[in-house]
Amino acid sequence: MNHPVITGSVNIKHSPHDSRPFSVSDLAAFLIFIPASFLVYRPVLNRFFVSDDFKVLYRVCIEQVIFIKRFFRPLSDISILMNFKLGGLNPIAFNSFNILIHGINAYLIYLTCLCFGHSPNFRRRNWFAIISSILFLCYPFHNEAIVWILGRGATMACLFSLLAIISYYKIKKNWQKMTAVCLFYFISMTAFESTIFLPVIFVLILISDHQKKRVMLKWFSLLCLTLVLQISVRIMISGSVLGSYGEDFFQAGWKAYLLNIAKVGGRLVFPPSDNTILISALFVLLISLALLFLLRNFQRIRLNPKGRNIFYLSGMLFISCIIPFITGISTRTSETDRILYFPSVFLCMITGYLLVFWIKNLKIRLILIAGILTYNLFFLEMNNMNWIKASGITHAMVEKIRSANLNGRMFFLNIPDEINGAYVFRQGFPFALRLYGMDSNRFIAVNYLPRQDLDKMKGKLVLHQERATFELPPDIIVKSDSNGCRQFYDHGILKFTARPGDLIYYWDIKQLENIQACSLRSPG
Repeated sequence: MNHPVITGSVNIKHSPHDSRPFSVSDLAAFLIFIPASFLVYRPVLNRFFVSDDFKVLYRVCIEQVIFIKRFFRPLSDISILMNFKLGGLNPIAFNSFNILIHGINAYLIYLTCLCFGHSPNFRRRNWFAIISSILFLCYPFHNEAIVWILGRGATMACLFSLLAIISYYKIKKNWQKMTAVCLFYFISMTAFESTIFLPVIFVLILISDHQKKRVMLKWFSLLCLTLVLQISVRIMISGSVLGSYGEDFFQAGWKAYLLNIAKVGGRLVFPPSDNTILISALFVLLISLALLFLLRNFQRIRLNPKGRNIFYLSGMLFISCIIPFITGISTRTSETDRILYFPSVFLCMITGYLLVFWIKNLKIRLILIAGILTYNLFFLEMNNMNWIKASGITHAMVEKIRSANLNGRMFFLNIPDEINGAYVFRQGFPFALRLYGMDSNRFIAVNYLPRQDLDKMKGKLVLHQERATFELPPDIIVKSDSNGCRQFYDHGILKFTARPGDLIYYWDIKQLENIQACSLRSPG
């Protein structure tokens, strides 16, 4: 079959379905994926702000500062400012934006799959698109990117990278195609750096589309020039390429990077665990089985277009993982999971492609799909619960502060640093006070509990508050001074002394509990 050729500076060939116009089924898919995204993340729709959210909300919404030194993610900040202008400090508006972007990304993956692979079987290609996008929609380790307000940088970077890929498939005129692809790639990098290696991924897309070497070189050069422009703008505005987060990226040795490969591979598939060795071992086992299958079927796969597509998608997955390979990723909690958002696109496409084109038995295919979806939704909702708990703490504290009618001060003790990777008040407490116009001298966070210490607290604390001295594990000791007022010692160092009229709260597993600031008489 002869493929039509569009003449011009690049001479890009198209498969018959590349420029297929948007159809009624495409519109129907869009109208399905958006509500489905809200359905999956409905439990966190009204989740409150946490940690760095307060810091950025204050800087962007109150101070209205977008560009700062040593940090360049203006697209995320601009979207936050737009959210604030439209809905104020309503968490539902911010959360809805994040969930909406995720639904759009799932739809864009659907469109990408329809164009990828040159399969003449429309029915199978359609199922490949549907299954891949559904798997992405409920992928279990997206929570940090979607549920955390600041995680939207990862979802927006992914969105514009997918738009770049779809522009290649859908736009007919060469100059429009090249302009759109490069522009979307540039914009994606203003949201998050996870898509920096899109030019290399794009080469694999061109190979799968049977483009000539000359054409691939032109595309790669254009995208590299776009990256150079992005870096130049970044340096000019922020004074840095990698920013403050990137200073230590290349300090680790090669052994650490090899270990990161195992960690990232394991975390793409398995939930976080305190047993890092177990996750890495499971990934190595999974890879070993895959390599064994490839070796036994190499010739058949190499000569089969379907097999070559799996190689291309696997290459895209590996390239998209270079950033997490360098930065590392937490295997103990869901912290840093947002770095996996872009790689998960290709993981879900690989899974969908294998299920549709390689599993011939319909019954087995349906069982596998049902099993994967059950696995995904189970761990997704577990992670959602962590973020609900984390935001419940920040919301309770902010409500205590906003409703306070006191002449003294309000102290908070043993505030969790995080809940299994879901941030609480790691560094946002003073900015939360500023955001809501509160006096930071009157509202004081005495200490924060690291996750390891929080995990040791299996049950509620039973405090004998009538005693002159009692402990708040792990390191806070509360004593009464000669006037019967509480003194707070952190690691043996006196930090604060309460006065009459003060209020004291501590976090006790599930809620804030009160401690009497001063007794009516001396504990004589």
